[in-house]
Amino acid sequence: MMATLTIRDESTAGKTLGATHIELRESQVTVEEVIRSYVFQRVKDCNVQRAVAPPKPPLVVPSQDEVMLNGTQPAQSSSIDWRVEFDKTKEAFRNQQILVFINEEQFNSLDAVVRIEPSTDIKFLHLTMLMGG
Repeated sequence: MMATLTIRDESTAGKTLGATHIELRESQVTVEEVIRSYVFQRVKDCNVQRAVAPPKPPLVVPSQDEVMLNGTQPAQSSSIDWRVEFDKTKEAFRNQQILVFINEEQFNSLDAVVRIEPSTDIKFLHLTMLMGG
């Protein structure tokens, strides 16, 4: 069974900040697999967007003397590695900076198994840590 699901990113006020469509091939998956699929698709979408977006001109153009002294800056890779982002997202989940709700139930373990159906509702709630005392 293949299910195409929408994962909604929400604020703590319940406002939808964005949505990502993922495909899951199994009817039962772990929370870690849901997160992996989400991160993979988000990074893929971001990399496609970066590839088609025109390059931004620099805010400050170096003078010819600066270019002669320092050379030109190498172009930075515009591709994001989904594996790095997946590790960061799992760490944020472990630290409760990202909460995962599936069918209104909060999951706290990456190993928890969930049943996936076409009507499955998935929300990611991103928490912002506040500084101060």
